[in-house]
Amino acid sequence: MNDVKIAGSGVLNGGSYNNITTAGSAKFTSHIKANKISTAGSAKFLGIVDAEEISIAGSAKFDSDVYANRISIAGSSKVSNFISAKTIKVSGALTAVDLKGEDVIIKSNSSKIKDILANKVYIGIDKKKKFFRNEIEVIEAKTIEINHTNVKKVTGEDVIIGVNSNVELVLYSKSITINKKAIVKEKIKNIF
Repeated sequence: MNDVKIAGSGVLNGGSYNNITTAGSAKFTSHIKANKISTAGSAKFLGIVDAEEISIAGSAKFDSDVYANRISIAGSSKVSNFISAKTIKVSGALTAVDLKGEDVIIKSNSSKIKDILANKVYIGIDKKKKFFRNEIEVIEAKTIEINHTNVKKVTGEDVIIGVNSNVELVLYSKSITINKKAIVKEKIKNIF
């Protein structure tokens, strides 16, 4: 498999590659399979993306499914369909429909995700920008900690609802901690 480097502006057709590195503006026209994809600047993926590792610095738009072992996003990314990875780390903003992973870490206060299914979820920011919140419909994981997030439904074993979070329903089986600066409308202890 070949390595591909795009500096400036470029278009890459689908195919299998070893490492793909872009700096500037890149467009991927169909299904991409690679060991590692690293983009800096802006990138648009029109087909399925399947990689061992994906690293995004800047902005990226994925029009189809994304599969990887590790995904790291610094900046903003939009995934129109499904995103699945063992480890997902976001510093910035992520917009996605369905997100599935073992460990999901989102350091943001402006992400919008419909569903998160994981083993462990951490959502929060280091800075205290209390006027903005992540918007998530459903989070389901064993261990969950959220900060600066609006969620309709949280389901987990051990749940921490942190500062500036607003949750309609929490279903938990082992423990729950609710910050005094958080709102939980209803909590139910269940045995799963």
